[in-house]
Amino acid sequence: MPVRRDVVDSAGRSETYRAPGRARNATLDMEKLAVVKDAAEARSLIEPLIQAYREWIAKQPIPGGSSAMEKRRADVATKCCRELASSPDGSSRA
Repeated sequence: MPVRRDVVDSAGRSETYRAPGRARNATLDMEKLAVVKDAAEARSLIEPLIQAYREWIAKQPIPGGSSAMEKRRADVATKCCRELASSPDGSSRA
């Protein structure tokens, strides 16, 4: 079942976000992850999850608004998404 998140902004508008329920080919089994030999093996097991999450984030709208706080929040979200997208390892400094 997909994850669902309802968000209500300060103007009372509501939006529903749905995250994918599964990342294909990702290994999240604790027993399998507990016995990985090295970082490369661990990365290969969870990389599909990381990639699916990046793709999902890229599709999410950045809520806007008219108040100074809503504009600032949108600016920060936009900056973080740009940094994440341009980073070779997908990490963000924000």
